[in-house]
Amino acid sequence: MKYSKTRVTFLIVFMCVYLSGTARANESIRQSVDMIQFGTGEPQRGVAVLTRTRDHLSLSISTMDLNPNSAYSVWWVLFNRPQNCLTPDLCDDTDVFEAPGVLNSEQVPSVRISTPFAAGFVTGSEGVATFNAEIGDGAVPDGTFIDFGWSVPVGFGLDSNAGLTRGNGLDAEVHIVLRSHGDAIAGAVADQSTTFNGLCDVQSCTNVQAAVFRRPETRTGTQCIDTDGDGWGWDGFATCIP
Repeated sequence: MKYSKTRVTFLIVFMCVYLSGTARANESIRQSVDMIQFGTGEPQRGVAVLTRTRDHLSLSISTMDLNPNSAYSVWWVLFNRPQNCLTPDLCDDTDVFEAPGVLNSEQVPSVRISTPFAAGFVTGSEGVATFNAEIGDGAVPDGTFIDFGWSVPVGFGLDSNAGLTRGNGLDAEVHIVLRSHGDAIAGAVADQSTTFNGLCDVQSCTNVQAAVFRRPETRTGTQCIDTDGDGWGWDGFATCIP
């Protein structure tokens, strides 16, 4: 059976696109960083590990030097379009706030920033913590507290735009914030450890530690672009720049 060059080219390009999509869907990237002091960036005695897939983020943190017998909440800060940050792929608080306590009305929707709840815990007498958190793409589970999202009023309900955008687990910049809610108070721990301002009107709340996971710089994938102009769509494997 004979095939024209045009048909062969089409079949090869189709296979390249299919294999590239399959490889990306199955891709997993693991990143580990030191915990840092919120606001100063000074290294702390803790480590954070983030495992990424296209549709899921899984977090593990072990840290210390926290206040003993205290309540903490943990927050995802998801920069879904880090290339739109004021310094591309180096997102920071200037993308979130234009003044203290005032959200950046241009950058939040442009970068698609949101801060859904990740985890909560109470420290023991030694002030150490080990915990896990995960988030899938798309809408966050109903009832999840969201401090803010690019189309969600502060602390308001569920919205499909309030978390990790679909298929973006490998490309988002991810920050994690540990927030202290003061001494754990019997009868109020659930509020302290699952909402952003739980009991903050009674005792001081402070963001104390953070972790920053930049968007992975390069990935290997199938390149199906006719880069050399020979009319064929297959040019082997290349480094994929997100």
